[in-house]
Parts: sequence; C-alpha cells; structure tokens
Amino acid sequence: MKITAAFQQNAPNIQAMSCEVNRAIELPVQEFDRFRMNLQRPYIFLDTMSQCMFTFEGTTHCLLVLGEGRDDGILIDARDGAARQTAFLPGARQMALAGHVVMQDGIEHEVMIAELRFESAVREIPGVDESNIAPWIAYIQGLAITDMQFYRDMLGEFREAFCAIHERFEDATTEIFNYRPAHLPDHLLPVADYIVNGGGAAIQDGVIYYVNDDDGGKIYTVKTDGSDWKKLNDDNSMFINVVGDQVYYYNSSDGGKIYSIKTDGSDRKKLNDVNSLFINVYSGRICYRNDEDGKIYSMKTDGSDLKKINDDNSLFISVVGDRIYYTNWGVDLFIYSIKTDGSGRKKIRDSESLFPNVVGGSIYYINKEIGNVVCSMKTDGSDWDMVNMVFEDGEESIFEDLFASFYADKSLAINVAGDRIYYINGSDGEKIYSMKTDGSDRRKLNDDVSGALSIVGDRIIYPNEDDGGRIYTIKTDGSDRRAVSGGW
Repeated sequence: MKITAAFQQNAPNIQAMSCEVNRAIELPVQEFDRFRMNLQRPYIFLDTMSQCMFTFEGTTHCLLVLGEGRDDGILIDARDGAARQTAFLPGARQMALAGHVVMQDGIEHEVMIAELRFESAVREIPGVDESNIAPWIAYIQGLAITDMQFYRDMLGEFREAFCAIHERFEDATTEIFNYRPAHLPDHLLPVADYIVNGGGAAIQDGVIYYVNDDDGGKIYTVKTDGSDWKKLNDDNSMFINVVGDQVYYYNSSDGGKIYSIKTDGSDRKKLNDVNSLFINVYSGRICYRNDEDGKIYSMKTDGSDLKKINDDNSLFISVVGDRIYYTNWGVDLFIYSIKTDGSGRKKIRDSESLFPNVVGGSIYYINKEIGNVVCSMKTDGSDWDMVNMVFEDGEESIFEDLFASFYADKSLAINVAGDRIYYINGSDGEKIYSMKTDGSDRRKLNDDVSGALSIVGDRIIYPNEDDGGRIYTIKTDGSDRRAVSGGW
C-alpha cells in the first residue's frame, strides 16, 4: 500500500480531536501548494470563510482545503484569516464526496481564487513582506470585484510597476502604497457604498457624475481635474449608477421612475412606471425598492423581466456579490440579506441599523438604538463592535453599550471607502469627519454644515448648508476645499 502521510518526528504520542467538516474549497494546484507551504500566513479566503470554523461542545468545526486533481487535503481551523490549527488528511476528496460536504462554488469561489492569486502576486514583489503587506490586503478586500479579466490584467501590471519602483528606490514602501495602475477603471477602486446616502455622485474613467442641487438636481459631469464641466440631463435626479456608456438614475421629475441616459447625454429612456428608490445596477439587472409596496424588485437594464425579490419593507439597499443587504423598515430596523434570486433570506443581527455599508466582508452602519453610533460586524453578524467610541486618554468603560451616546460621535450618514469611514458628525455641527475602520485616527475634515456626502476617487462631494445647499468638494484628507461651479 502506498499513501501520503505527514509524520511528526520523535512525537511522544498522537493527539486526536473530534472535528466536523462544514465546507470545502478547491484551490488551483499552484495556489494550493503555496498555501500548503505557508500555512501560518493570514489569507483573505480564510477570513471570508471564517463563519464555518469554530469550536462547539468539544467539536472543532473545520474548513477542508483541496487542490485541483489532488486526493489529499488540509483541515483548517482559522481565526482572523490565519490558520490556528491544521491537519493533513489523506484521501480527503473521497471522504468529502462520501460525506456530502458542501463545496464552495459560483462567483464567490471565483472571487476568492482571484483574490488569492492577486495576494500571491503582491507577496512576490520586491520590497513587500509581512511587515508592510497589511494595507494591500485591505485594498484587495475593498475591491469586491467579480470581473475575473480585471484580475488577470492587473497581475502583470502590478508586478511590473512594483519591480520598477523597487529598482529606483531602496525603500519603496510609500510609493508602493500610493500606486494605482493607470488603466484601473475608477468604479473598480475601493469606493464608497454611496447609494444608501442617496447616490449623489459616481465616477467612471476619470469623469465624475453628480447631482447638482444648484440647478434643480440635474446630473452634471466634470473631469477629476475639475475641467470639462457639462450638464447631462434636465431631470431632478438621485441614485446615480454609471455602468459602461449608460447612466441609470431615479427621476424625481417623473414620480421617481427609473431612467437611463448615455454618458454623452443622448438616448434618454424611461425603464419602469413605479417610484423606485435605492437603485443598484449589477450583472445586467437593476435592483430597487418599489416605494408603492416597499418591497425589493429587480429587472433587466432594459426594463424587462421584472421579478419580486422579497416581502419586507426594505430601505438602504446594497447589492454585493450574489446577495442584497437591506434594513427591514417594516418590522424591526434590523439588517437582513437575501440572494439576488430571492432565496436565502436571513436576519444578520438584532440591531437597529441605518445607512449600512457592506465592504470587504464587513458591514458598517449607524446603530439607532445607542445614539447613532457607528458599529461594525461581519456579514454573518459576528465580530460586532462599536467603532467610533471616544474616550479621554484612552480610558475604556465596561458600560460602553449603555453610555455610548456620551462617548461617541452622533453620526448622521456614513460612507466607507478603502480603510476609512467618512461620516457627518451630528455632535459637531454636522461637519464631515473620517476615521479608520477600526475607529482609530479620527479627523475633522471641514467646518461646513454638510449634507449627504459621496466619495468619488480622492474627493468628497457634499451640499454645503452654510452656503444655501451649494455643492462643495474637498479631498479625502480635508484639503483643497472648493465650490463646484463650472468645474473646480
């Protein structure tokens, strides 16, 4: 008999434990071998699948990692994206088949493999190691891209650019972290989930599309350098989505119906006949709240193939991957999710939630129950935390949840972009603040009474209520404040 086994040298005994395999994932052979030889590194796909790894009543629930064409596998018990316990399992593939273990598949599996390949490529770049890779891991997670060709294109460009940087600089860290590929489409950068705030601005290919409240809510365009300012339509608009050569929007001038128009202002079309809020365009379809009955519907981008998705009174809708996240306004204000085909509805957590932003496997939201504090949790409801607690001299309190409204900023709207949360601070005259997603590095960015904000590229666009609601823009670090009029 010939088998593969993992031996322990001079082991005094063999320790075994009860375990249960909840899910399996198959990696390409090259990625499996890299993973097998570097088990102690943190991995994005382990963090994404963390909900299937836990210990309960003496049984360790594991993830089984297989390699394409390999019969053997590795059992993983991970925390925070890193393997805590591992075990080699001969004949794992046959065991998984016999035990009907659920195999990760579909677009989520493709995205995890693409992220793993992207992560591996970044690790091989000269000058990148475990001491400075963390911002890149956050960057990759923030992309949330389902376009596999994008990843294939990016691998070569990132490697070439970083190697060139390393040749010119002994310490390339700063320039590496500031680098963005020249051809990277702006809408694929880790930008904010802006639709929950009214979708007042969007960006694509170096052009910003925004709602101009100075001119009756019409959509205008301007290049990111402030030039080439143009009016796109004559409708009072909200919930802007820019996809390819089309702009989709809510037309308040026609009862809130969904319209589309080309990015050059031609071919304006009405797509439906109901008041439609929180418009999300994804994979050739449009998801929205029908304001007549409050439920979520979807249709093709030409207005055909209408489908009802749920029966909840739904607000703050975001489509991420194959799931729709929303606040259940009709029952409990808790965040729910449901698949885009209408199946798999589930409540995520018992917490009254406003403006949820779903980014990189986490949900950031305003918790209405405890004084509009910004909170976070994983998309399965685990790892709940209050993000923007503010204590004097680092003091902490065991009564955080009870006294949150005394210690935290009252947040009126939030957008998450990259590793930062941008929010309207109701505790300081509705000025714009930002902080890291872990609550650190809190900064005030302006002194204006600010309305709903949108993050586009490296700029924030917002109505300045001190100036009659006129549209202003600042950079995401708070610099370069300008009124938008004929560009900036």
